[in-house]
Amino acid sequence: MDNLKNFIITIDEGHGGNDPGAVDLKDDTTGDFVATLEKVLNKKVGDKVVQKLRDLQATVISTRENDEFVSLGERCRLANNAHSHLFVSIHFNAGFSSAHGIETFIYRDSTNPVTKKLGENLQTNLIKATGLYDRKLQTSGFYVLKYTQMPAALIELGFVTNSKEEQLINTDQYQEKVAYAIVEAIKETLSK
Repeated sequence: MDNLKNFIITIDEGHGGNDPGAVDLKDDTTGDFVATLEKVLNKKVGDKVVQKLRDLQATVISTRENDEFVSLGERCRLANNAHSHLFVSIHFNAGFSSAHGIETFIYRDSTNPVTKKLGENLQTNLIKATGLYDRKLQTSGFYVLKYTQMPAALIELGFVTNSKEEQLINTDQYQEKVAYAIVEAIKETLSK
């Protein structure tokens, strides 16, 4: 599918404003020379995804145009009011320093086959593009998955708390790779 002009897609760049999301502070004693705020990474990847989708003539709703706080309810309202065909929420993970990899979440009670297809396509394309550890497709009760009225997925694109992954995910090359994979997954999901 070369053209998405008949589709409305909401890209949700997680966190923002006074909500930094996952944080990894610079710690020279451990050789961690990068301070990372998830909200910044989410926006960088989100901007790339939005541009690529617009290049394919999709109508794209971005839930966060800049570094501002947007409530979870407002994110869902934006997507629902636009009658979006798909909703993709972009995040980066935090956990133990050994935790690593990429995972995708869909709503645990969803019976929509397109939701599962979206989740599977995202996870498959992201692992193929990055070669990172496959944490698999998961189910969850996340607010933005529960209260959006269209097929929705939330992706975790690596761990800010893993020093090796943190260096990688801060590169433009990595962000470009995952943005491309997200768009490919969206195209596959929308193609009949």
